[in-house]
Amino acid sequence: MDDRDGGTAHRPLQLLVVLRRRAWILLACIIIAGVAAYLDARHDHKRYSATASLLFQQSEISEELFGFSPSVAQDPTTQQATDLTLASEPILALDTAHAVGHGFTYKSVKGAISVTAAGAGNVVNVTATTTSPALSAALANAYAQEVLNYERLAQRAQVQQAATQLQTQISQLPTGSIEAPALKTRLSQLQVLTSLVTGNVQLAGQALRPTGASSPSVKRDIALGVIAGFLVGLLAALLAERLDATLHDADETKELLQWPVLGTIPAIRSRTVSTGVPPPALAESFRLLRVQLHYFNVDREIKSLLIASASTGDGKSTVAWHLACTAAELAPHSSVLLIDADLRRPRIAELSGEPRLPGLAEALTQRVAHDAVVRTHLLPHNNLSSRPAQLSIITSGAVVPNPVELLESKAFERLLKDAQRDYDLVIVDSPPTSVVSDAIPLIRQVSGIVAVVRVGHTRRDAARALQEQLVQLHAPILGMVINDVHGGRHRYRQYAGYYAPPAARSADLR
Repeated sequence: MDDRDGGTAHRPLQLLVVLRRRAWILLACIIIAGVAAYLDARHDHKRYSATASLLFQQSEISEELFGFSPSVAQDPTTQQATDLTLASEPILALDTAHAVGHGFTYKSVKGAISVTAAGAGNVVNVTATTTSPALSAALANAYAQEVLNYERLAQRAQVQQAATQLQTQISQLPTGSIEAPALKTRLSQLQVLTSLVTGNVQLAGQALRPTGASSPSVKRDIALGVIAGFLVGLLAALLAERLDATLHDADETKELLQWPVLGTIPAIRSRTVSTGVPPPALAESFRLLRVQLHYFNVDREIKSLLIASASTGDGKSTVAWHLACTAAELAPHSSVLLIDADLRRPRIAELSGEPRLPGLAEALTQRVAHDAVVRTHLLPHNNLSSRPAQLSIITSGAVVPNPVELLESKAFERLLKDAQRDYDLVIVDSPPTSVVSDAIPLIRQVSGIVAVVRVGHTRRDAARALQEQLVQLHAPILGMVINDVHGGRHRYRQYAGYYAPPAARSADLR
């Protein structure tokens, strides 16, 4: 199967995914349309329908006038269409309005009368629908009678025209012509036929007064409303999906960026992000993420990690905080340093509960020594080690007007080199790349970059811009962490099992 066949095969599945994601739109449209149809049906006036039937027959005028029958019978479908056309002539509605009275006009009669074929035969039904049972029956019968009159007058006019032509022919014959007696006999027959013509249609069934209302039908109207709501909801869901520029799930993110998925973080409504113990699913996700990153050391040494994201709200700082805590817990005899390099909107101090001042800004402006801004944060005791783990933290410090200059400075370069020498792992929380350029100086100073993408929040264009920026800067991108994934544990095992080295797949997570 080629790519096109594969794409075609997946379209129904993609549609189901879209409908599941936009189910609230579909459900809202169905409910609104159904309720609206119910209310409209309940408040609508009752209407009554009465039907009269007309039987159209093959015309015998040609045989009477010319003495022979047509050699080829007319197609039944064509004959039925002709009958419907004759029974729908505009003059009939006008004559019916005059005959019935009751304030009826040509327009109101046209709106109340419907002319339909009764099956495949020569019977035509004339149905009148009004708010009165008696008026509906009277209107249907009056219209049917006007059809009879119209057809009778049309045939009579045809016979009279033939008689006039024959009389003119007789007057032009010379005296004593031998053709005169036969023509006079034929003229006499036509004159008799004129008084006997009744048309080629007759009343097959008279309209009776209806005993029940034909509309509104509450059940039918609700069913139609639900169907209409479903169709509108389907279109609205597809339109919302097309206009929505955010990444919706892990599969879409992986397909767009083509980066290794280092981990997926489950969507947890209430997260413990400070000194408390995180929920088990969240803790397991970060332990698996740390294991994934550990196996990059097989090819090259990862001494420092830059946690980057395309935009604010992607969860970059939260990922940096939990990853640092997990790295310290999994290797309590190793040293881990977390640096908050987001000097515009810092969050590490809030997440850790440590004071923000003094911090990185003070160290880079040489107001405080580097060692003075490093805080030791004790993590809650767990079963992974016999002793409590500790994490070293450098908070952002005071808000400064020139964060880019500070991060580009030799002072920061020396601080980061010293940190990579003194600690087993350094994790740097950076500003969003699509918002400010502060993170650019950090990209080439770290061993690896982990991008954080949050489904339902990160826009496709922002994610692509981040990718292009990292490629242009030849950044050492390791992969991405997909944040806020529903069913995160299952998703993580799916991707981690695919991307992990063979040794990692069988390794003890602890």
